[in-house]
Amino acid sequence: MSAAQRLPVLVSTLGFGALVVALTVMPSARNAVFGWLGVSAPGGLWRVLAIAFALLNLKNLPFVWHVRCHLFRLGRMHCLPGRCGRAIC
Repeated sequence: MSAAQRLPVLVSTLGFGALVVALTVMPSARNAVFGWLGVSAPGGLWRVLAIAFALLNLKNLPFVWHVRCHLFRLGRMHCLPGRCGRAIC
């Protein structure tokens, strides 16, 4: 693996490590991040976790299946290239 391919992994690892160190050592950074995420609000941590779970699991969000089915029907009606004959509902 060349150095150009390893660089993004190295930079992201160092950046994440610096973030962890900053959050554990500097209370002002921790308060700023928690305030920005809304964790300090009542029920804030659960809200952040629920939003993260919903974004990771888009199929569980309300009306996503309806949107997918309607897009399928619209694609079948107009027979868009690359979408004919592919069922998603």
